[in-house]
Amino acid sequence: MEGKGLRKTVLIVDDDAGIRKAFARILQRNGYTADVASNGKEALQKVTAKKYDAALVDICLPDLNGLELLDQMQRAHRNMVIIVITGNHIESKEDIKADEYLLKPVNPEDLIRLIEQKIAKKQANIGF
Repeated sequence: MEGKGLRKTVLIVDDDAGIRKAFARILQRNGYTADVASNGKEALQKVTAKKYDAALVDICLPDLNGLELLDQMQRAHRNMVIIVITGNHIESKEDIKADEYLLKPVNPEDLIRLIEQKIAKKQANIGF
């Protein structure tokens, strides 16, 4: 991973504790700092309090509409990469206002590769 002294921070938003734990472990093994939120309200509290490089978001949450959550997260941090993780097929990533989406189950190597690519692309676009 680029920038050895700069650990990228990723927020994992999923109501399934097992998924949060698995994604956090994958990210940490690959040099990322991982924070977790079990619902939309907690996710919004975290993104307003801290800057994240990326967020992995399940849009089927018990407390907030997933699309509304994505919109609010993007308003809080325009430069944050948002990747939707879902068990349901999505017609288009533009429909969900996310940078990308992955279908569950997620291959760990694909997840890390996608996060790295999307963060690098977003940073290049804003002049990092």
